[in-house]
Amino acid sequence: MVQQSFVGWMLSSLGIFSLLIPLSALISLAMILTLLIRSRGSMSAAAIILVVPVPLLLGMIACFQGAIEAFQVIAQSTVSPKPADLADGISTSLMGMMAGLLCAVPGLIVAILGCFYRAMTARPVEVHAEDF
Repeated sequence: MVQQSFVGWMLSSLGIFSLLIPLSALISLAMILTLLIRSRGSMSAAAIILVVPVPLLLGMIACFQGAIEAFQVIAQSTVSPKPADLADGISTSLMGMMAGLLCAVPGLIVAILGCFYRAMTARPVEVHAEDF
């Protein structure tokens, strides 16, 4: 029996999510950087909050898919399934969540540091009593 490498095992357990999660992370990181550099105002912060968790949400979908696969093995077997039979669904579940977290954290860090930098370098707004 040939041993499969860790990367090969990860790619086979995640399936299409091995492409979708990193791709969504790159797209969300590019959108975060674009919003931080080009936009002004409070709406850019709201847009950043919407973009940051996209890779994590895809990881959660992969997690749910893996859990469903594991439960399908249990439901379709006539006898008690072996742990090796359940391992494919459980590995998809765990690897999907880990990949989503690993891909979402850099975008979150960039968003936090970028918003902090913009808040520190922004000019204070002067409010006069005549404006009210």
